Amino acid sequence: MQCSKILNSLIAIEYKAIQDENEIIKWDGELKSHFGTIVNAWNKDTDL
Repeated sequence: MQCSKILNSLIAIEYKAIQDENEIIKWDGELKSHFGTIVNAWNKDTDL
């Protein structure tokens, strides 16, 4: 799983979808869950 995060991050930077590795990606306010369990790490602002 970690490998795909790195690859997706590099692609996002290459295609200018994000400015750089320090850009903050704002949480959209919708609770994210996995099989009914809320994942707190997915429910907040994040960076790369």
